[in-house]
Amino acid sequence: MSSIEEVTKAIDLIIALVVTITACAIVVNGLIIRYGSLGDRLRTVNHELNDLQESDLAHNQNKAQRIQELESLLRHHHFVHDALVLINISILVVCQPKNALVRAGERGRVKG
Repeated sequence: MSSIEEVTKAIDLIIALVVTITACAIVVNGLIIRYGSLGDRLRTVNHELNDLQESDLAHNQNKAQRIQELESLLRHHHFVHDALVLINISILVVCQPKNALVRAGERGRVKG
C-alpha cells in the first residue's frame, strides 16, 4: 500500500473519531442543560411542598398535585442521568477501538 493511502486511511480514522466525539458532546451539552433545569424545578417543587405541609391552609388536592409533579420530575431526572451515563460510556467504547487501530497502524509502520 502506498504512503498516500496510509495517510488517507489515518486521516479518515481521526476525522471519524472527532466527528463522533463532537456529536456526542453536543448531545451531552443539551442533556446537561436539561438535567440542570430538572434539578432546579425539583428543588422548587420540593420547597413548595414543604411550605404547603407547614401551612394549615394547605389543600389536599394541591399537595397531591405537587407530590405527583415531584415524582414525575424525579423520574425524568433519573432518565436524563442514565442517558448521560450511557453516552459517556459509549464515547469511551467508540474511542477505544479507533485508538487501537491508529496505534496498530503506527506499530505496523514502525516495524515495516
